[in-house]
Amino acid sequence: MILLKQKNNQVKVEEILVNKFDLLRSAYTDLRKNKIRSALTTLGIIIGVSSVISISGLSASAAEVVKGKLFSYGKNAVRFYQGYGQWATETDLINLKQQNPNIKYITPLYEQNIYDIKSIYYKMDMSRLLATTNDYFFIKEMKLSSGRFFSNTEILSASRVAIIGNTVKEALFDKLNPLGMEITINNVPFKVIGVSESSGTSIGGKDFDNFIAIPYNRVSSIRKQKILIEQIYASTEESIHVDSLKTNMLKYFRSKFHILPGNEDKQLFRISTSQDKLEIANYVMSALKWLMIAVASIALFVGGVGIMNIMLASVNERIREVGLRMAIGAKKRDILLQFLSESVVLSVIGGSIGIVVGLISYGIIVYMLKWPFILSVFSLAISYFFSAAVGIFFGFYPAKKASEMLPIKALKHV
Repeated sequence: MILLKQKNNQVKVEEILVNKFDLLRSAYTDLRKNKIRSALTTLGIIIGVSSVISISGLSASAAEVVKGKLFSYGKNAVRFYQGYGQWATETDLINLKQQNPNIKYITPLYEQNIYDIKSIYYKMDMSRLLATTNDYFFIKEMKLSSGRFFSNTEILSASRVAIIGNTVKEALFDKLNPLGMEITINNVPFKVIGVSESSGTSIGGKDFDNFIAIPYNRVSSIRKQKILIEQIYASTEESIHVDSLKTNMLKYFRSKFHILPGNEDKQLFRISTSQDKLEIANYVMSALKWLMIAVASIALFVGGVGIMNIMLASVNERIREVGLRMAIGAKKRDILLQFLSESVVLSVIGGSIGIVVGLISYGIIVYMLKWPFILSVFSLAISYFFSAAVGIFFGFYPAKKASEMLPIKALKHV
């Protein structure tokens, strides 16, 4: 728009800045003239943005599920594994507890797959035997759905009592109450005193509920030989103490087993922590997340190319209109902003619809998988920003082409 002003007998031409809202309103009006073409143009943006939203949400939900599965390893847990005949003893547990006041729970642990398991009703092919103490359940934050934990007397006297997982309960007793009933392991009878709450399965499919826990000292009756401690399972009060406990355990067992400098500790014993597992999982999940977002971004790129093609077609259809606007005083910037605003409106509308579609898709998927719904405002803002950025990036060339037309040639265009 041109405004003529008289000042000091001179006529000056001032350009009035075009209101941004007027530009967007005008762009929206122009786009409505070709509704089907505009809708098809935004489809690529909708698919791209909805994919990014869905994948970002699913990655966050999956990370929470993975963390929950990893906590089955034990919260703030450190685990010692013997190797090549290097066994721990009860004295080691006492020494570690005294030397590390941050230890909250510590227990010996023996694990073995067993195959001869029966009740008076049924039998099962295989289960996992855990010879341990109550601290094992406390480290894993496992609760009982019925019954009780071991008493101190039962642990010290190596009583024939057992706490079973839900899978074992269903296999051996079906819907009956197993408390007080007997199961036999390699023909050795045990009285069921507790049933744990269901913990589900690991990421790899391991059934956490398929176990039979007995007092640690009682394992010798199963294997018919003296058992030394092959694992030590401990946890700290706070997560910040996990690494220091791991370091102290390494020093302790290097000294105990007389490990010379340069020898591989993993050949003699191994120590892992819950944080080690979590770091690996976070790395894998982060890599997968960015890989999936990169794949989804291809759809955004395709949508951007679609916008560029449509805007180029729009410029060719409106050459006379551009020439007319230039003839009455419109400058290159005005033409550039006019077409650029149409491109931005297309991408922003597509981005807005894509966000809604993405959230709905994400919600349906996590509902079916029974995963947590995690709404990230940051990912929404980033998706909205990128949808506008796509419009500006891919719409700039057509807009620039329109702004550089010569008015005379444009008016002569048929």
